Amino acid sequence: MKKITCLLLLVSFFACNPNRIYNEYEGIPGMVWESSNKLNFEVEIEDTISTHKLIIAISHGTYYIFNNLIINVTTTTPSGRQNEKRYELQLKDENGDWKALGAGDYWDIEIQVEEGIRFYETGTYKFEIEQLVADQLPMVMEVGLIIEKEDCSPDC
Repeated sequence: MKKITCLLLLVSFFACNPNRIYNEYEGIPGMVWESSNKLNFEVEIEDTISTHKLIIAISHGTYYIFNNLIINVTTTTPSGRQNEKRYELQLKDENGDWKALGAGDYWDIEIQVEEGIRFYETGTYKFEIEQLVADQLPMVMEVGLIIEKEDCSPDC
């Protein structure tokens, strides 16, 4: 019963954000993220005025053996221009504890990697995420891409 309550709290925590314009996850087959498995997300962008946050979400098991996860994100604009950026996502704190919310052996974390992003073109943006840690990275269940519209100050 305790696990179900925790799971419901996790779902409600991540589900209700009206600023989220994109929130999708890709499952990792067999909970082993192969380095050759590049995850692809396509995002329709219509707003070229607002700024946005880019968030990476990771669902992993307790026995994930690293403190971090190093990824590469390639963004392709509707006109075909590409930008590639590497991120090191810290999954554990300085005490070795998971930073994520957990239920049993499952942990979920959302890490903001960028803010102030402005999309200058309307259309479909493509995001490709690849892990750079190992040929086979066990205990990764899902990877998500979240884009949130930033709150506008009263001066906007």
